[in-house]
Amino acid sequence: MEFEDRVLVAMKKTLLAVVKDTTTKPELKHPLSIDTQGLITQCLGLIASIQHNKVKDNKDYKKMKPFYSGENISQSVDINNISNIIDK
Repeated sequence: MEFEDRVLVAMKKTLLAVVKDTTTKPELKHPLSIDTQGLITQCLGLIASIQHNKVKDNKDYKKMKPFYSGENISQSVDINNISNIIDK
């Protein structure tokens, strides 16, 4: 993983931890100001955009599809079409 990717992941995890740690019940006043909440939302949006564009630029579309940790992500290939796949 590239340095920039590690930084983005660390920033995203940190911001999400701040959100999780400061989340209150709906009837209570949130400890973070509305402006700070907006800044966190903007940062998370920017991180997601950067990650999306990096995957898109690398044409690695499989990483764009969300998957569950227990999901089987193996692919099956029709043996009759194997020559078409190899020729690509």
